[in-house]
Amino acid sequence: MGVAASSRNPAGHREQDRSGPGGKSGIKGDFAMAQVGSPPSTAMLAPHRSSHGRTTRELPPEILADTARRLSIAAIAMAFLGAVALVVMTCVEGNGIRPERPGGRFLVFVGLLLSLAVYAVARRPRLSPRLLVNVGLGYEVSAAFLISMWEQFGPFPQGEYRELSFVGILIVFFPALIPATPLHTVLTALLAASTGPMAYTLALSYGYLPRPAADVALSFVYSVVCAGLAAAPSVVITRLVKTVAAARELGSYRLEERIGQGGMGEVWRASHRLLAQPAAVKLIRPDWLAQNQDASTTIERFRREARVTSQLRSQHTVSLHDFGLTEDGTFYYAMELLSGVDLETLVERHGPLPPARAVHLLRQACLSLEEAHRLGLVHRDVKPANLFVCRHGVEADHLKVLDFGLVADRTTPEAARLTAADTVFGTPSCMAPEQIRGAEVGPLTDVYALGCVAYWMLAGRHVFEGNTSAMTLVEHLSASPTPLRARRDAVPEDLERVVMLCLAKDPAGRPPGALALRTLLSSCACAGQWGEEDARLWWRDHSADRETVLTGEATLLF
Repeated sequence: MGVAASSRNPAGHREQDRSGPGGKSGIKGDFAMAQVGSPPSTAMLAPHRSSHGRTTRELPPEILADTARRLSIAAIAMAFLGAVALVVMTCVEGNGIRPERPGGRFLVFVGLLLSLAVYAVARRPRLSPRLLVNVGLGYEVSAAFLISMWEQFGPFPQGEYRELSFVGILIVFFPALIPATPLHTVLTALLAASTGPMAYTLALSYGYLPRPAADVALSFVYSVVCAGLAAAPSVVITRLVKTVAAARELGSYRLEERIGQGGMGEVWRASHRLLAQPAAVKLIRPDWLAQNQDASTTIERFRREARVTSQLRSQHTVSLHDFGLTEDGTFYYAMELLSGVDLETLVERHGPLPPARAVHLLRQACLSLEEAHRLGLVHRDVKPANLFVCRHGVEADHLKVLDFGLVADRTTPEAARLTAADTVFGTPSCMAPEQIRGAEVGPLTDVYALGCVAYWMLAGRHVFEGNTSAMTLVEHLSASPTPLRARRDAVPEDLERVVMLCLAKDPAGRPPGALALRTLLSSCACAGQWGEEDARLWWRDHSADRETVLTGEATLLF
């Protein structure tokens, strides 16, 4: 299986490359990349189950990441209530309707300023979420103290005093917006509840008419009960967020953003939970497996693709980081995430490549394929969308071969059984005649396909562009390709000869392998004329080709 994407049909029209259970491949479109370390060994890739039962006394990262927004909402809501209270008190007490509370409006005004200050702090960039949580908890206690002072300082009309303080309402309301760990929530709420007796003591010390001690004690009890209730929102929110987070964790990876989706599964941008290692995670949904009669074969192909990729060490082959099985039966594997553009999109956006650049990229593809061929593997789906040009460390114009989902393993009968039904699968614009006929495929099948890719890179058109896929396949079987220089006369004659040699109908007429093809490409006069400085300048002038990484047309089609 694999990740396929929008591509041109043989006539040059946009269509979806679809395949059967053994589907094909490549993540189409641009998406981000960072590679950490080398790919794991095959022994490390026995499928393992991801663990979601993590327990912690820390807040989940998803809650911490949203702290600034939540604190801003709480502060602006409190500021609004303070402004309304200030207006009402001015109208009511200023007109003698009610006795004026000593310093009442001043306390409300201080609360208003405090809320605006907290809002300003919450809106500041680059502040630690944990620091903002502590600011929020301190804000809760400070607001409770101002409310208690406002409530305790009289005079009040007889019988006005309420046992349930506004502090209790604040204590219950606040954790819903500023969730902390249950322990911190309860401790902060108890501290806020204690501001009632503190304010009562201050009122006595300043000679103001105190409330009956029994009323103050009862109000304090109510606030303590509210403090106990305050733990409920914290516990519920924390558990819900952890549940959602666990559902988005696969092995050591946390899913962040979906970049492709199809009938069989999805592709996600993910990050390692402990390392600074972004990845592209491919997965098969368990509901699809439950409904599909060929599920067992599909699973075996999925496992084999991961294990095949893990055998490859070439720096020009996409790296596999992890492979496993979740508790709900979802198969997944994580591969390095690339920042750049595939050759299909590159030519569509910018036209045919300079011959020297085409040779530079093709020579890299040969190294990846040569390693696979020496291991007895045939890619069988070499096409522009599966050759990805990216920045790799300090190196520009680094090419990666993607998606070994249709790979044929010529060394084991088991692999032959799994791929026998797929012998005619591939991309019509890049399929060798023997692959179309269902004959045995080999390294020279990939050489033909790479010749088709070279033709696309240099001419901006496919070798054959029939009105339908079937017509294109027939032309690959019997028609002679149009000479490359007839499509673009800027192509050097020696490079044209090499490309046309790859397109021979008879495998015996092609270069005898990927390494031999690399040697022929290196002998072309334009080889070496595209250097690192040329690549660096191109990427500098076309930064959008690596920055529009998650807005492309990536789709998952197995």
